Amino acid sequence: MFSYVKELMEREAAIRTGQVTKKIRYQRRINIIYYSIFFIEGFLALFVIVTGFLIAGSFSKYSYFIECSSVIIAFIIILAGELNRDNYQFLQITSCRVKEIIKRIKNKTEKDFLSVLLWISVAALWIPLLIALFTMMRYSSKWLLPSSDNFKLTIEAIKSIFPFLAALLGAQLTLFTFVTGSFLGRYSGNLAGIVIRHKAFVFLIIFSVLEMALLSIGLMFGYPDGFLLLPATIGALTIVCMILSMLITIKSIESGKAIVYSGFHLAKIIKRKMKEPSKNEKVSIFWKFLASVALDWRNPDRFTYVYPQQCYCDRVIRYLNVLFDATSKAIQNGEQEIFRAGLTAILEVVKAYTEKRASYYASDDEVFTFLNNRTAALMHAASKISNEYLITDAIKFAGFVGKLSLDIGNAKKIKSDNNIVRDNPRGHAIALHWIGLVKEGFDASLELKRSTGAIEARTACRYSCKSYQRRL
Repeated sequence: MFSYVKELMEREAAIRTGQVTKKIRYQRRINIIYYSIFFIEGFLALFVIVTGFLIAGSFSKYSYFIECSSVIIAFIIILAGELNRDNYQFLQITSCRVKEIIKRIKNKTEKDFLSVLLWISVAALWIPLLIALFTMMRYSSKWLLPSSDNFKLTIEAIKSIFPFLAALLGAQLTLFTFVTGSFLGRYSGNLAGIVIRHKAFVFLIIFSVLEMALLSIGLMFGYPDGFLLLPATIGALTIVCMILSMLITIKSIESGKAIVYSGFHLAKIIKRKMKEPSKNEKVSIFWKFLASVALDWRNPDRFTYVYPQQCYCDRVIRYLNVLFDATSKAIQNGEQEIFRAGLTAILEVVKAYTEKRASYYASDDEVFTFLNNRTAALMHAASKISNEYLITDAIKFAGFVGKLSLDIGNAKKIKSDNNIVRDNPRGHAIALHWIGLVKEGFDASLELKRSTGAIEARTACRYSCKSYQRRL
């Protein structure tokens, strides 16, 4: 009795501690926003005043009016900031918005492990380069030909940067391909190809190629006289590009996050390529006119309501094969981190496919049949490995996919030409296969010594059965 009371007291103390910690974090966020508003309003007011005085120097006729306007706008910014800083309701709303933004950023970084470095490369490379090119064109007055004296004075500086750029480009291609091929190629060459085509890699390579192209054009055909300051800018940006290339190469070593990114990337492709059937059965006059002149080039797959086109299923199965192969190799090596990353990637692909597939009426599905077969083999292999926690993850995965399978054959009701509502079928054959698969995992986990697979299988089976009952 004493141990039971002690357990209840500890649980209540943990709940209260969590509530107090939540309030402290909330109040800390409010304080950060309170002082951030002060610095933001000061920066904006100073920026407006400085910009106004710089513009007034170019327009001497209206300089007094521009200076007074900038001071008034800066005063309005400070006044609005101070009034909102004392408004606790405004701070609460801002805190909620900031929390949502931080949550979205975290979700984005979990899906794309190179997204932060991608935006850093855009801010540190592309924006300064565009500003430098705009400044060059703005202050250029004539074109310097290769035969001119001013061109000969600066040609050595350009020639000294060109070999460095060529070496950087070669190092980028070597590092990117070698690292992704070494750490991801052992699981799947297709996964390595998906990661190497990431925008972070592509943007850095394009930046190096663009710099070489600009210098090559300058050497062969000359350049504007405003180009004289650009070689120094290109040299500084080249060093930044080299540092970012090193950081991205080091980040791409994380094979688990790379596999998770591959899953989200493939899921995005499925959502973009696979089209839902058209819900509007009334053809507009515009499309009737195009059809009369044989110009109705809409995709005919949009008018298929029963089963998606075979090309969509083949694409999804091809993607799943890549991820299942990587997961199977992770089982052979006993790598639980890679195994979980592979299951997460597969689950994202299945979610994307189910979201589109749910609009069709057919209750049988080729993709889920393939999933059931590969998951059964995966679960059987995981039960034979010394790391007994793999079978637990495999059973959880089977339960999640079994829940998603309930959306197949559960298309939304659509009114036909006779205004008759098409009712959905009451049974569901695919879910029974997944319930049976979870039961097989339960039987396989009973023979293991230190695994919670049996408990996970029982929970997943009960969850699937309840979902199936609600479906009926």
